[in-house]
Amino acid sequence: FNVANKNEITYFWIDRNGQACENPKQSCSCEGGESLPLDFQVECVYLTYLSPKTQTILALSIVGIIFSLGNLLLVLWNYSHPIMKAGQRDFLVIMCISAAWLNMSG
Repeated sequence: FNVANKNEITYFWIDRNGQACENPKQSCSCEGGESLPLDFQVECVYLTYLSPKTQTILALSIVGIIFSLGNLLLVLWNYSHPIMKAGQRDFLVIMCISAAWLNMSG
C-alpha cells in the first residue's frame, strides 16, 4: 500500500512447499509453460481512516445511529399509547433498529 491510493500487484512463482522461488519470474518446480503477467498498479477505491471524507462519513453515521436509537427509545417509552398501537408497534421497533443498523454500515 502506498499513499497515492494505488496497490501494486506482483505475480511470482512458489515451490511445492509454498516458498517463493529464487527467481520469482521463473518456475522452480516445472519447465516451460506460460510466463507470468507483468506487474501493474491498481487504483484503490477505498478511503483511508485519516481522510476528511472518512471522518465526515463516520460523524454522520454516529449522528444517524443516535437519532435512530433515540426514536427507538421514544417508541418504547410510548409503547402503550393508542397512536403507537395504530402504527404497528413491532414494525416501528424493527424500523428503528434497522435504521441504526444501516447507519452502522456507513
